[in-house]
Amino acid sequence: MRPLFLLTAFLALTVFTRPLAAAGVFQPGVDPIADSGPLFDRPHDLVLSPDGKYLLVADTGHDVVQILDPETLKVIGTLGKGELAAPRDAAFLDDHTVLVADTGHDRIAVYDFHGVQDGKTAARLTASWSDHMKAPDGIAVAPDGGAVYVANGDSDAVVRLTPSGVLENGIGGLHPRDMVNFSEPHAVVVDKAGRVIVADTGDDRLVVLNPELIFLGVYKGAPFDFDDPMYMAADAEGGLWLADSDNDRILHLNAFMTVDRVIGADVGPKELDGPEGVAVSGNRIWISDTGNDRVILLRYRP
Repeated sequence: MRPLFLLTAFLALTVFTRPLAAAGVFQPGVDPIADSGPLFDRPHDLVLSPDGKYLLVADTGHDVVQILDPETLKVIGTLGKGELAAPRDAAFLDDHTVLVADTGHDRIAVYDFHGVQDGKTAARLTASWSDHMKAPDGIAVAPDGGAVYVANGDSDAVVRLTPSGVLENGIGGLHPRDMVNFSEPHAVVVDKAGRVIVADTGDDRLVVLNPELIFLGVYKGAPFDFDDPMYMAADAEGGLWLADSDNDRILHLNAFMTVDRVIGADVGPKELDGPEGVAVSGNRIWISDTGNDRVILLRYRP
């Protein structure tokens, strides 16, 4: 057996484990700020606009992206009405370009977006990326805007695209490399260090790749015990917020991938039920509480 193959096989089995910090429901240091109430139908991921004026929520069951005031969580507009089918994610390519994972149409819908003016959404559909797309669930943009990453749930693959939607490479599914096989990858994020992190939902794990989609390692099993990990948000400190959906909780993993904060993980009318989406800015965190058809805003303290 060749040494290179042995090295690749070893890397494919690399699993990272870190101690899990104990925490309670809405633990001390987390304060509720706003609750939208049950306005949505299975809201998935959400993203804050670069200027902080708008919160975009993929309202999957209503086939639109809802536009919210990020402070009050009131709906002030919609994006893609009559154009989208079961959208699950959105990301900003730049200040005015929104990429929507239009899952039901097997494409990435590209919008020129200029906010909400006089009660009307100023946006238009400018492009549709359908090549190499099969039920795209998650989308992420590299911090420098030079690459777009898409998690294709139905083809068990992650692809890297240029900012104009041209395929550069892929991994998993029809792009087998480095002995990595995904099972319904649902989300992808690029962290502060430039690593591409994939929520491999069907396998209850996080897969770490470099920007060229070369395998680096896996986080799974104890002490994480992920159950249907969904969407993620990277913070300015190099950490990661993760919607651990079937565990009814949001986890914060610091730059060393140690879990140091848990939000949720209990039952009751005010608790999280299958949260799928998360966004963060400073000390504020927005959560798509999917099972409760709502969005909540929290403030966390160190």
